[in-house]
Amino acid sequence: MSELRLGIVGLDTSHCLAFTRILNDPDQPDDQRVDGARVTHAWGAEAKPGEEATIAERRAELTERWGVRMVGRPASLVGKVDSVLLLSVDGSTHVSQARPFLAREIPLFIDKPFTNSVAQARALVKLVRASSAPVMSCSALRWAEEVTATRSEFATIGEPIGGCFCGPGSHKPGIPGSFFYGIHAAEMMQAVMGPGVDCVRSRHTESEDVVTVAYRDGRSAVLRFVRGCPEGFWLSVSCPGGRRLVPVDKGTFYIRMLREIVGMFRTGTPAVPLDDTFEIVALLEACDKSGARKGAEVKLARP
Repeated sequence: MSELRLGIVGLDTSHCLAFTRILNDPDQPDDQRVDGARVTHAWGAEAKPGEEATIAERRAELTERWGVRMVGRPASLVGKVDSVLLLSVDGSTHVSQARPFLAREIPLFIDKPFTNSVAQARALVKLVRASSAPVMSCSALRWAEEVTATRSEFATIGEPIGGCFCGPGSHKPGIPGSFFYGIHAAEMMQAVMGPGVDCVRSRHTESEDVVTVAYRDGRSAVLRFVRGCPEGFWLSVSCPGGRRLVPVDKGTFYIRMLREIVGMFRTGTPAVPLDDTFEIVALLEACDKSGARKGAEVKLARP
């Protein structure tokens, strides 16, 4: 089986190095290897003020240590790579950056967030559905070992009737509140409890967002996006046959997600349905709207 050539779009995230190190390092331990693909080309936008040194360091490591070739614009990856990792931090750029690859049926992974708004998500979903290229977007926390292990227990203890999903909730200028880091806890919730959210109520303070999530089938959950103190990721679920309280801290989620991504590039079948990805965007937008409205109920937008 020939090795897939991958192109990266976006150097403004640490993921560009983290993913390349995993994929391109021949000395990775066997249990940390992701076989069948390597990063061969990359593009990065001009660095924003204050980020010049960081972007230059990432560019240098990619080219000098990992043999990645830089290109002058995203579309220049076409013909040089088999699949693309779209990693740009700002989800509002994803529609335009994805367009040349979708037009040429090139398989695409879009890093979180899929987009920065429901309106942008609708536009990108339309492009994806008009293309035959397989596309997947998600947070790596969806693939955390502890998350998938918890899900596997439901065959024994039953499906969850409720849960709490917690993680850091830091903000980043230019990106809507929950879309930068709150998305990780939201994706853990969806991975464990499934899609089907109807509405939310969010209490927003400087130190955290506490979101009550109501599912259409009557179940409920709580999301906590914490800023007021150091916080890791954890989850708890209540099931008919027992409860689980699980810290998520093993740190293997990049490896596990990359295996899913390369698998999609090979098979053409995304592990996360596009409708589920749209729901994550709608959920985050509803959380931010409810927080701004002092906890008013906000229903999720539909595709």
